[in-house]
Amino acid sequence: MAPFMHRHCPRCLAVTWQHFLPRDGPLQDAERELWAICQSCETVLIHKADGSIGQRAATAEERSVLPRPVVLSKEQRAKARESLRQSRAEIRAWLQAGCPGLTPELERAFPPGTMDRLKRFVELPDDGVDPEMRA
Repeated sequence: MAPFMHRHCPRCLAVTWQHFLPRDGPLQDAERELWAICQSCETVLIHKADGSIGQRAATAEERSVLPRPVVLSKEQRAKARESLRQSRAEIRAWLQAGCPGLTPELERAFPPGTMDRLKRFVELPDDGVDPEMRA
């Protein structure tokens, strides 16, 4: 799967995942563009150096970089929700207990902002999805 970003699509107007498309051969100065395909509307977005964004219809080959949707049964979704709820409860309890076992050295080894993200994670809605990340 191609690397991606989560942002506003100028074509379908959704906040959606956009997957970068590979370019063949060395780039010429006039070709310094980033190509990405919108997961929602399957349009190729051409991000240009001057800040403008062009667009065109995606080919079948370009659409192949998009991930296939995951289809879960009701039981699988319920099991995943319960696992997420339990994990969040365990992290919340660990944070409320003062993070036992977390040394300053270990905390410095975490990527910046990890503890803040954990605190926000335990405060998310029951489905565990950040409202800002919903497509």
